[in-house]
Amino acid sequence: MRGLCPRLPLRRLLLLLLFCCGWGPSGPTAAQTPAPGAWPAGESGPVVAIGGALSADNTEVWQRLVQLAGGPGACYAVLTTAATDPDASAAAVQANLQRHGASTVHLRIGPRIAGQDTAAAVRDPGWIAKLLSCRGVYMTGGAQARLLDVLMPQGRASPLLDAMAQLWRAGGVVAGSSAGTAVLSQRVFRSAPDPLAVMKGRLREGQEWGQGFGFVASGVIVDQHAVRRGRAGRLLPLMLLTGAPLGLGIEEDSAAIFHGQTVEVIGARGVLVADLSQASTDPQLGAFNLRGGTLHWLESGDRFDLQTRQVLASASKRSGRWLQPLSAGHKGYFHGKLAFNLETAVDRSSPLDTPHEC
Repeated sequence: MRGLCPRLPLRRLLLLLLFCCGWGPSGPTAAQTPAPGAWPAGESGPVVAIGGALSADNTEVWQRLVQLAGGPGACYAVLTTAATDPDASAAAVQANLQRHGASTVHLRIGPRIAGQDTAAAVRDPGWIAKLLSCRGVYMTGGAQARLLDVLMPQGRASPLLDAMAQLWRAGGVVAGSSAGTAVLSQRVFRSAPDPLAVMKGRLREGQEWGQGFGFVASGVIVDQHAVRRGRAGRLLPLMLLTGAPLGLGIEEDSAAIFHGQTVEVIGARGVLVADLSQASTDPQLGAFNLRGGTLHWLESGDRFDLQTRQVLASASKRSGRWLQPLSAGHKGYFHGKLAFNLETAVDRSSPLDTPHEC
């Protein structure tokens, strides 16, 4: 494993190393090329993937959502299709957006709305007009299978999903939290709550995974609750199965903002970026295995280029110290901001000269 890991706590670093190099449950290894994106590339707006459990006092994320949609007065359509309690979810999100200057519209569509025909609702010109009257759409958490089945039945985009794409292509914001984030990529987890089961091979198309909305760049898979719920363990097998070279695990109370081919991280915790473009796997081993992958841990202010696969640390970190454990005079302790690059920390004169490979 190699790459930039700014301010990575030692405990988390060790967990990532153990995860990447130490586990070996069975799993699929055949790769295939992902399908083209659902929506054409162009002058599209930003996509905001929030890892779930976004706190009401996370001003950085809530303010940024409003700013991206045009600033105070910007309208957000709040879509609660995934939610178990749509009205409660809408009330919480609307209050936070309004507190930071946005106006909101609740798109009250979903299988948890008593007596509603969702197939008719996603074709209703009234709901479509409300969505298009806004500058952003925010999909709440819950169960992503509800979002997928209602907005994209049988894998076909509904008129409401087409309207969301129209808003986005016109420069509007597509945002989601938790389940709302899980649907953003081309290939997504429908329902796979047990990461270890995924690593052991339980990855059935149409059940654990399926087709998503495709609002992020081709070849990128996005997942949520990455560290808190251990979902990094399911991300890598799906990447291998579908041939996706890049995966982003968004941690809770944090967000990744896609600006075209650049990802910016904001929020309280961070984002795990997995790069398998140079990775290999041995199907003869009969277990999930991976060698040569790269993991980056990014925090607020850090950026990642999806094309060059390069990390740019935040300005505050670049002005601080770099932790180099093998450098002369290293004391094993430090104060203040720092960044840590695993590759440059490796002593290649040592017989154990490839701990960054996994």
